Formats: sequence, C-alpha cells, structure tokens
Amino acid sequence: SQIRELLKNEPDQLQAVVLEARILQVMGKKNSFSRLLNTLQQQPDNDRLRLQYARLLTQTDLNAAKEQFTILVNNSPDNADLIYSHALINWELEEFDTASEYFHRLLSLNNHTNEAHFYLGKHAENNGDNEAALEHYLLVTLGNDFVAAIHRAASIWLDQGKNAELDLHFEQLRKDNPRALARLFLIEAEILLKHHLLSDANAVLSRGIDDFPDAINLRY
Repeated sequence: SQIRELLKNEPDQLQAVVLEARILQVMGKKNSFSRLLNTLQQQPDNDRLRLQYARLLTQTDLNAAKEQFTILVNNSPDNADLIYSHALINWELEEFDTASEYFHRLLSLNNHTNEAHFYLGKHAENNGDNEAALEHYLLVTLGNDFVAAIHRAASIWLDQGKNAELDLHFEQLRKDNPRALARLFLIEAEILLKHHLLSDANAVLSRGIDDFPDAINLRY
C-alpha cells in the first residue's frame, strides 16, 4: 500500500515501479509487470529500467527475457555483463549455437573468459569435438568454473587412455599456481578417485602430504 501511495504521488518513481513489479511477481499476481511495462513504453531508451525488467522476466519467462536482453545488447554491443547474461539465457533455452556466438564475443572482449571457455568447451564436447573441447577447458584458469572444466578435460583424457596427459597437466598447473599446490593435489586425486584409479590417487595424495604434512584435507 505504501508503494501504491508513493506511485500515486510520484508515478515516475522508477525504483518504486520496479519494486511493485517484484512484489506482485512474488505474490503470483497476474499482470504484475503492467505498470513497469507501461513506464518502459513511455521511456524506451531507459536501459536501466529495461535491464530491471529483463532480470525480473528471467524468473518467469526466459523467452521474453531473451527479447529484452537482445535489445540491451544491441544498444550496448560491448557491455560484457549484458552479453554474458544473454549467452546464459540462450544456453538455458538450449539455443546452443546462438549462445556460443555470444561466448565467442566475450572472448573477443577479453571479459568473462573463464565462463566463455567453459561453455564453449561443453558445446564442443556435446558436438563430439573433443579436441576443441579440451582446448577450451584447459584455458579455464583457477576460479569458479575451474574444477568443473578440469573434471571434463580429465574425463576426455582418461576415456582416451591418456592418463599421462592428465598428470603432466597438473604438474604444469602446480608450477603456474604455487599458492594453490595443496588444492591442486586434492583436485587431481578426486578426479582419479572418481574414475576408480585408486593407486594413482593414492600416489598423488602421498606426494601432496609429503609437501604439505599439515594439510588435513589431503590426509582425510
């Protein structure tokens, strides 16, 4: 009621317009975006408002959200955050080729590169191109998608019987990331355990414990 009172006095108060839409959406009300959409039609160049609308739509209608993000990306073709959101929406809609185009655009902008390489790796792997998949997965550096990417790369190598490739890669990772040595020993061991290579995993853990005798995770 307070929001409605505020909008009665200040109908162009954009924060209130967005907040009302969010509350009505959570309540499951029909036409919860009516006022917001009317305001956007009156201010079609207001990209901040359009972005709020697009984000709300992601909760209920990905196709409609995609339309709004298409407009936003066209208005700001070098905005990496918008491109990344648009790519993810296309991926969720299983429009993988279109999503991949946007992930490639992120690489050209040198932004969200880890995420882009991870999804491009998944796309290549799904298309049966394991070499391209490996190329992308191995370019994912330590971060949010690193563990998932290295697990996928490892699965490809181990399915091909290229266990030595995995070992060499982790050796290089440890050289390149000296502050993450214990974590990398643990990740490699987890991969080997997942693929039932128990003796190899034990060897990796033993090497890790030799280097980090106080690392509880490795001993566990």
